[in-house]
Amino acid sequence: MKQILTIPVCLLVAALAAVHAGDSAQVPAGARMSYLDNGVAKVGVDLNHGGAIVFLARAGGENVINNFDLGRQVQLSFFSGPVPFGVDGQRPAKHWEHIGWNPIQAGDDFKNPSRLLAHENDGRTLHVKCQPMQWPLNNVPGDCTFDSWLELDGTVVKARARLTDARTDHTQYPARLQELPAVYANAAFHRVVSYQGNKPFTGDTATEAPKPAGPHPWSHWQGTEGWAALLDARDQGLGLITPGHVHFTGGFAGVPGPNDTTGNSTGYPAGQGQEILDHNIVHEFAYELVVPQSDQQPNMPARAATSSAEPLVEELVRAHRFVVGEEPVVGAGHRIGATTDSSHFKGVGIRCVDYGPGFIPNWPMVDERVEVEQLVTATRVLALTTSSLLSQQ
Repeated sequence: MKQILTIPVCLLVAALAAVHAGDSAQVPAGARMSYLDNGVAKVGVDLNHGGAIVFLARAGGENVINNFDLGRQVQLSFFSGPVPFGVDGQRPAKHWEHIGWNPIQAGDDFKNPSRLLAHENDGRTLHVKCQPMQWPLNNVPGDCTFDSWLELDGTVVKARARLTDARTDHTQYPARLQELPAVYANAAFHRVVSYQGNKPFTGDTATEAPKPAGPHPWSHWQGTEGWAALLDARDQGLGLITPGHVHFTGGFAGVPGPNDTTGNSTGYPAGQGQEILDHNIVHEFAYELVVPQSDQQPNMPARAATSSAEPLVEELVRAHRFVVGEEPVVGAGHRIGATTDSSHFKGVGIRCVDYGPGFIPNWPMVDERVEVEQLVTATRVLALTTSSLLSQQ
């Protein structure tokens, strides 16, 4: 029997864009806001503070983003040497000495805002460019620029971020863990949840992030499905998806309380990657923020695994066996299958499977690569699989 593929016709509706003074109690005082609103979710950035995300909610809902000071929000933040970092004789306070070189998007610890350099919002894509501020110093602009592009897809904010360095200090400092990005939510969202097991995308149970070992409120963990969420007691809140990154830091600081955007207590996750930031580097990454459509929909974004009985999987296994002469490993195996676009395809009901070359026992790793022979083998397997599936139509 031939398989009939039905392609739904979607009505594309442009998101509504607005730029105006922030006069709502749900955004920082004096904010100059630019919004994307598609009728399902709404995201807003403050043009007076580097275009950092200061508002995120589902349609008709309350803002979940914390704006207690300029170190909160959802914003870009990068780290390099020297440690400690000073400029023209100005040194950081003792409690910030470990931070080193740390430009952030919203502004500094002394309430000096970052300078906006560009802003475009056509209702579908919102772009901002800024010169960030060095967080631990007083009114010291970063010797770099940040770009951020935001789009709305249902209740998902799809974001792309870029750091462009222009440092006069050409020293290559050691790699540091970066925040990809830093996400701060209000006190109501006090549970940090992620999948941390060795059976990703199988419906296995997600758990709360490990408790911190010392007085500092943040801990570190490996989220093997590439996401973390800040949830309240009803499993509602904010999800963070970090394509290409499974390492996280985060936790909760303060006392659980109301959804107050100006409150001090806050939940925090950040995707992490170990990066050397050269003096002239252009570094990009992508992330997604997820809010639930309703009170009944939790926003932990993991997808169930494709069944091994699916014809797609069966044909791929058969092709691998023919080309390689061995049985393939079906399932995540040693490789964490958290960082591809297949989860998005599955989210809209498209059957899919991840398959490709490479064997990386410790992932992620520096200078990741695969052998040419493996590329050729994988191409042969995929070609044979495609031919077999098409012959069944």
